Amino acid sequence: MDRVQGNDHNRQGVLIVGHGTRDEQGRDEFEQLVAVIRTQLVERDVRRAFIELQEPEIAECIVQMAADGICSVTIAPVLLFAAGHARRDIPAAVDVALKRLRSRELAAAGKPRQLTVRFASHLGCHPAVVRLSQQRSEQSLLGRKNRTALLMVGRGSSTPEAIEEMQAFVQLRQMQEPAVSFRTAFLAVAEPRLADAVAELQRLPFEEVIVQPHLLFDGALLKSLQQRIREVDGQQSSQRWLMTPHLGPAAEVAQSVIDRCREAESTPGVPTTWPVSEAQIGRS
Repeated sequence: MDRVQGNDHNRQGVLIVGHGTRDEQGRDEFEQLVAVIRTQLVERDVRRAFIELQEPEIAECIVQMAADGICSVTIAPVLLFAAGHARRDIPAAVDVALKRLRSRELAAAGKPRQLTVRFASHLGCHPAVVRLSQQRSEQSLLGRKNRTALLMVGRGSSTPEAIEEMQAFVQLRQMQEPAVSFRTAFLAVAEPRLADAVAELQRLPFEEVIVQPHLLFDGALLKSLQQRIREVDGQQSSQRWLMTPHLGPAAEVAQSVIDRCREAESTPGVPTTWPVSEAQIGRS
């Protein structure tokens, strides 16, 4: 259950935004992450909301935070890259919340208040995420770097910037492990697709292929990837196919979310103060 703190007039909140999933393990992992972040941000009222598939929705949560007296909210997306959810869906949900607040104030003939909303960045190539990614593959790579390929698998996106950032992330990993041959693949939309990358690697003289899912939480995508790699490994007599753990609710992920929040709160020009007023309603 989300925590509600005191009723002072300068309360600041953080809204942790997850994608949402029907997968029970994925839900549990997200809640574990939020719990860790709360222990590190005790001076903030930390709540969580979801883009889809789970409740509460983002707009509902922002409206409730304002009703509880919070005057400043930092939106912290737990997303690896800036695809459609970060660029469109989350800002749109904030606009919905502001319109709802304005409607309630008009109905009550109240004086319009100000709600400061800051958008923290997605996780991207945060050093803690890069470090965690390296840790996830270290055990699998131990003593196996020669004639071993590491296939980094991302979700995929139709947003070019998200694909470019995934490629930049893999380049950072390559710099840490120059003896390993890195490849990149995506589960949906973007190229190269997983099937194409698998087919290419099967033709090459690697003794082992280590597949690393660049995914935050458990869910349908991770489970389907695990099943596919088991099938590939069973088909191969000359290659061994292994999978590393996904990122999960690790301390490094929590730290990267916290750092993004603090960057948003402290960097000049990042905060946007939106009056809950007619001007804001017409912004979109």
